[in-house]
Amino acid sequence: ARLNGFVPEKTGYKLIYVRDLIDNFVGVIWGHFCIFIGLTDPDVFTREGIFQLILTAYAILIIILMIFNLKHAFKDEKYSSALRYLTIIYLWNCAILGLTDSHDSTWGFPERYLLPGFVPLLLSAPIMLTYMEKIKRDLLRQCTYLIVSVLTFLTLAVCNINAMEKIWQTNVDLNGIRETLSYAKSNNIDTVFFVNDFNAALISRSLEPTMHVAPVDKLDDGRIIINTREDYASAHDRGAYSDENILAMTWNEQPENVFSDYQISSYQYVGDVKDYHLYRAGSNKFDDMSGFPIDDHHLYKTTDFVYSPGYTATGDIDLYGYLEATGADTYALLSPLFDGPYDSCNVTLTYESGHKTAGGDSEDPGSRRVIGKLMLLNADENEIRSVDMTSDSGTVSVTADPAQPCHVAVWLNKGEKVTLCRLDFEM
Repeated sequence: ARLNGFVPEKTGYKLIYVRDLIDNFVGVIWGHFCIFIGLTDPDVFTREGIFQLILTAYAILIIILMIFNLKHAFKDEKYSSALRYLTIIYLWNCAILGLTDSHDSTWGFPERYLLPGFVPLLLSAPIMLTYMEKIKRDLLRQCTYLIVSVLTFLTLAVCNINAMEKIWQTNVDLNGIRETLSYAKSNNIDTVFFVNDFNAALISRSLEPTMHVAPVDKLDDGRIIINTREDYASAHDRGAYSDENILAMTWNEQPENVFSDYQISSYQYVGDVKDYHLYRAGSNKFDDMSGFPIDDHHLYKTTDFVYSPGYTATGDIDLYGYLEATGADTYALLSPLFDGPYDSCNVTLTYESGHKTAGGDSEDPGSRRVIGKLMLLNADENEIRSVDMTSDSGTVSVTADPAQPCHVAVWLNKGEKVTLCRLDFEM
């Protein structure tokens, strides 16, 4: 890759210290066994225990197969060339993993890293079987055939039984997810959020690919994120989802223990399905990405709230998630420094004159007056462009130039009481 100029976006692989080489190669061997037996510890006299014993035997047979291949790979025999290539791939894979630090949170190696070399080694198994024909003693050859056949039959039988049980259990486990999606579809709602349940959201995308389903997680620092595994980064933005949505929470959780008051104020409990409480809302207050739409040809309009990542707000956030601000000697709202948009972008602020919950207008609401400014600032927070906010309007827009980094800011005249609702960025 280096010779051909392929540069990875990021990599965490580093050469292992010499003192850790032995432990690292032991980890590779452990990972080899984990491909078959995993990390479970069943009773040996149960079906699962017997199944693991069979798989352990297979793991040992694979090692024997590798030794057999090495014995014949460099001889002038019919299949030597094939054995040589198939075996070297496995050994090279093990060498790379043994020399680099590729551990995950478990002691052993992630099994998937061994598969690129493991599969070619399995492909060499039929070649080994052809050498059985060279066993001169008929009884020994026939016993070998019998042992291989019985072992293969038992493995297939146990695998089929376990597979059917897994399919049945998985189908039962998915009932709650199916019922949640069915409720949303029957009410013409295309947005569903699963709270702290990443796998449920991921499975839902397979069951209903046309719906907008995402996991909403609370991090240890209290932040709420849309933890989606989408191809598009814009799937983290509020604009990727509809206003009306369903919130699904496991039975051991309550919304007030996870979210802020303004994020759940519009949700109403609508019932239970298997594993989940369901809540319905006509407004969506989740946003995990700030700024202009990115150039992914997927989303051309994004939305930021006053509490979106990186924003600095001066005032109180009410139950609607709006900022009740009063003009002072500082910005009422200041965004982080955004990369410039890939094309001209309209930035629209939605606001209301006065405060919804903390007292009305600072002056007669019927008088038209300038109450503040929506501004674009450069990296030094000097004004690029601004437009006046008036008391008789509810929206104001300013245009951001392509490729010009900027802050979005709201300045209120001193003493003016204004409720700032949201910012919309539209290409």
